[in-house]
Amino acid sequence: MDLPEKIKAVSRIQHYINDHLDEDITLDDIAKASGYSKFYAIRIYKELTGQTIFETIRALRLTKAAKTLQSSDKKVVDVAMNNGFGSHDGFTKAFYKQFGITPQKYRTETPPINWFVHYPIEDYYILKGYIKPMSNEKVSRTVTVTVVERPARKLIFLRHNGTDYLSGCEEVGCDWEGFFNSIPEKFDTAAEGLLPKFLIKPNTRGRAFFVEVPLDYCKSIPDKYEIAELPPCTYLYFNGMPYKDPNDFPIAINIVNEAIKNYPFEQFGWEISDDGPYLCMGAEPETGARSAVPVKKVLNNKERKVSNMEKLLNLKTTIIEEFNSLGIEGLHLTDLNLLEGSYINLEYTLPNGQKVKLLEDDKMYLGNQIEIDGKERCYGVAADENYLLVCEYGCNGLDPEIVIYKRR
Repeated sequence: MDLPEKIKAVSRIQHYINDHLDEDITLDDIAKASGYSKFYAIRIYKELTGQTIFETIRALRLTKAAKTLQSSDKKVVDVAMNNGFGSHDGFTKAFYKQFGITPQKYRTETPPINWFVHYPIEDYYILKGYIKPMSNEKVSRTVTVTVVERPARKLIFLRHNGTDYLSGCEEVGCDWEGFFNSIPEKFDTAAEGLLPKFLIKPNTRGRAFFVEVPLDYCKSIPDKYEIAELPPCTYLYFNGMPYKDPNDFPIAINIVNEAIKNYPFEQFGWEISDDGPYLCMGAEPETGARSAVPVKKVLNNKERKVSNMEKLLNLKTTIIEEFNSLGIEGLHLTDLNLLEGSYINLEYTLPNGQKVKLLEDDKMYLGNQIEIDGKERCYGVAADENYLLVCEYGCNGLDPEIVIYKRR
């Protein structure tokens, strides 16, 4: 039998298992579904999936049971019986062997576990290029765009150095998807994509599998995963239309990718942000393909100045404390004012004779003037979110000298 025929036979077995998971499944049933003998059905299934048929059935039933334990208050024994297990004890042993935790403890603590994902065999060979999806004329090219706000949160992620979903899975495996999707607190489904710049390591592609969770999420995760905090973020969610043939998922994803590529971000007042990852949630026939792009509003000069002023005012108390901790004799601040850079941007002469200005004329600063006891001179202070400046000068800003200029 050639490979395409094997793929079709295994696909038929997978569909039969999915459709009859709540029933008794025999090898006779599997053979009939595959169109081949029991021996041959067993052999080609293991060859293409790496699992035996009954390993798949057990993993699917245990994952279904785990989802029920997480989302309902059904008794453990009822969950066991509903998923083909004849006793509470047998179910508990099988559950522990699959997930490393007892059903009772899982219900109480709901830690992330490796839910089994039954990947359609055809999907893999479509991505590898052995099977061609149907014409994209059958998939709607309509894509909706929705603004979604995220609060400060955490990102749980697994780095890979592939170029896309498939090469990433081939490098690090596929357990991440069931693991991430088992987290009930997650904001959205598990995704693949690009990390924010501050999380990208040198000489890597910056790609990862990940899921976003609330900032207070503190459940234990395996060492192979990393976790980092993310600031509040705005996402533009690009959502394609539902489609009929499951094999058309690459076309659906490509339609969304093209929509993102051609979207006039600036025209609608957006620019790409680094406050979150670029998320690709894949595609399902019922929901269409989904991706999300982190963005922020493009500010004009006036809006940018107002934004800067708001940031500075929020830092006011902290900056006063930083100035007072410098230990400069005669300098003690109780208040700071918003001042335009052009009003306080004095020119200083350095020891080498070079003249410099340290501020920007069109920027706002927190500043003040303090008279120095016993001198006809004053301290001038100015600060922004990055630097502190203390200078000394005479009447009307004459003969200014830098006392201290440092990064905060």
